[in-house]
Amino acid sequence: MKQILDQTYLQLYLRESKSAALLDIDNLPDVSEIDETLWFQWISGKRAFTTKDIIGQIWLKAYPFGDMREIHFHQDGILEEKGLFTRKKIMGKWEIVEGLLCIEIDKENVIFTSKVVANYFSNIHSSIEYKDANVYSYHKLIPVKAEKTFIMA
Repeated sequence: MKQILDQTYLQLYLRESKSAALLDIDNLPDVSEIDETLWFQWISGKRAFTTKDIIGQIWLKAYPFGDMREIHFHQDGILEEKGLFTRKKIMGKWEIVEGLLCIEIDKENVIFTSKVVANYFSNIHSSIEYKDANVYSYHKLIPVKAEKTFIMA
């Protein structure tokens, strides 16, 4: 499992570094080929997610091509994702594995997966998303507000 964690970090580092490359895990360079100083600076700004970080928040997922989605993570590992403007609901599941927020969404038999890396210095977290096991996009996840429970009388 550590290899998956290292590959996830390296893949995201390459996307967020000067190269801005969106590479598949299978096409990553060896870690010895990257600038150690920049790698250390980047990795020291990351941390592990906890369940407390995730539940009880409304999250916003933003893509570079402009799409924005609202996500609700439920304590039982289920998530609801809605288009910010279309409000169409899609269901999925989530879990924390070795500090990564692992998300899987089934949208009409198309599977979207991502492993979100937590940012230490801000609440803007990032991930590479896969569509049916192929690199799809880069996105940011941001908790925007604590959820409130309303009691209807």
